[in-house]
Amino acid sequence: MEAIHIPLGAQETGAQGDRAQVPNDNVLEEKRVKQMMRACYEDGILPANIDGGTMEVNGREVTFVLNNSIDELKVRWLKARTVTVIFRDGAIFLPRRVKEDVIRAYKDGWMRDDTFGANFKRGRIKVESLNVASYVPRIQEITDWMLNKKTDFIDLGGTTYRTEFKPWMTRAEVRDWRMTIDDKFFWVVAVGVRLDEMVFLRDHVERAIGRVVKAHLPEAGEVDPKLVNLQFDIDSSRKEFMKDKIWIKPARET
Repeated sequence: MEAIHIPLGAQETGAQGDRAQVPNDNVLEEKRVKQMMRACYEDGILPANIDGGTMEVNGREVTFVLNNSIDELKVRWLKARTVTVIFRDGAIFLPRRVKEDVIRAYKDGWMRDDTFGANFKRGRIKVESLNVASYVPRIQEITDWMLNKKTDFIDLGGTTYRTEFKPWMTRAEVRDWRMTIDDKFFWVVAVGVRLDEMVFLRDHVERAIGRVVKAHLPEAGEVDPKLVNLQFDIDSSRKEFMKDKIWIKPARET
């Protein structure tokens, strides 16, 4: 039998070619995670076999530190598919239900006009705060349409509301964005305030953060009407003193 000599470079090229045809474990895992993201955000199917990170237990409280690579895949998926809807002017103080209706009005129009075909399905809406909502379309074409549109006006119940469309933002990005939307003041919202704590809250906000330019009327909490949400406009010179949480400890438990 005659031996055939294959140059070393050709051997490596052939081996690399074979490997290139077979996805490695990282590629397969990324594909699997993306499928779980799609099922979760589009269909509401929560994954049962995802790496949720490490768990830290402190008494009756538990903290999960997320797996960094999977969390980055989640952020990339949301940024590619999800639209941040910003409510401007008077639309800021619309009830949560009406904000959802504003976004649904777009979807109803698309279905009526058959804009995205007969297989169009409704996406998922999540109101994040007073003037920010997230919308997860079921198809990429809707995401692209909204982001290209950038801003729009929509009539609902005889009133015109202005909205803006931006790529999905993380909580840190939303916080930074809020700091830049107005040069004169920025606003903070106290969520789920107990009635017996309301009387002290303006004083606490001014001492912890800065002078209140305007205190808005309280709104009943969405989940528990016994709790209220309070918004304060703060002088912009105090942005660096912004606090994420203010804890109130009674002089004695009642």
